[in-house]
Amino acid sequence: MERQITILITLLANDDGLELNALFKRVKSYYGDLKSAWSGFARDLNGLLDLGALQFKEMGDDEFILSVDLDWPTTITETDFYKKVNALPKAKTHSFLK
Repeated sequence: MERQITILITLLANDDGLELNALFKRVKSYYGDLKSAWSGFARDLNGLLDLGALQFKEMGDDEFILSVDLDWPTTITETDFYKKVNALPKAKTHSFLK
């Protein structure tokens, strides 16, 4: 959860969003304890995208700009939010929460 919040804060600090690799470089230090930092980053992004909190634009060959969907809080209901959160895969380190 902390890593996802870090992603959101980093993107909110950049009004026009960030290119995928630039975002990863900024938050990579939060993934240092994982076997594959990129895989963890991708899982966190997919979770935020599944929730609808992020939006992305394809700019060309393998170039994506990610940004926070500022309208998202007004478009999702509390019930839908909890359904989507409960459908997200659980981290192995928190398997006791299942």
